[in-house]
Amino acid sequence: MGKFGVRGGQLHTQNLQGGYSALGLDGNGDGTTGITFGRRFKDVPIVVLTSNSAVGSETVTLLAKSITKTGFTIRADGGAATSGASTSYINVAWIAFDDTA
Repeated sequence: MGKFGVRGGQLHTQNLQGGYSALGLDGNGDGTTGITFGRRFKDVPIVVLTSNSAVGSETVTLLAKSITKTGFTIRADGGAATSGASTSYINVAWIAFDDTA
């Protein structure tokens, strides 16, 4: 199965960490924030991001950048903030996993 995998519709991993962050967005709907893992991974993990927040009626694209064994950066690109404020926020949830013991 390799480092990790999906078998029978279920995810199998050894190491799994997750969390969430309130990500500040500028007037263009762009923003970044750094995430540090609670414990270091032995290998660079896979990172999955999601958000259930909206910025007006716009779509925001989430990217996991600069992934290392100790953390990564969340970057949001997209939807212009329509609230009239100079900064809006979205809530971003993340999970990181690998299969090293």
